[in-house]
Amino acid sequence: EQPAYTPAYLAQLLARIRSVPADYAALTASLPDADLAKQYRAGSFTVRQLVHHVADTHLMHLFRFKNALLTPGQPALMADVNGWAGLE
Repeated sequence: EQPAYTPAYLAQLLARIRSVPADYAALTASLPDADLAKQYRAGSFTVRQLVHHVADTHLMHLFRFKNALLTPGQPALMADVNGWAGLE
């Protein structure tokens, strides 16, 4: 069941969102380039791409949320995440 969105619960969620970048940085800081280039299956994102995908997705959801607040009724913003993953 969905918990109630109390101010305390929202504060917990926001604290978790704030901590995620540091958590990813700590998890990947000591990984050699070879590990960051690994794929979990053929044709999948690399570890490096997955980390960037999480960041891209979080930003995209923030932009979509802001867009929904500013322009209600407009189509949601979409992105080519596979294209983004292929960028340097």
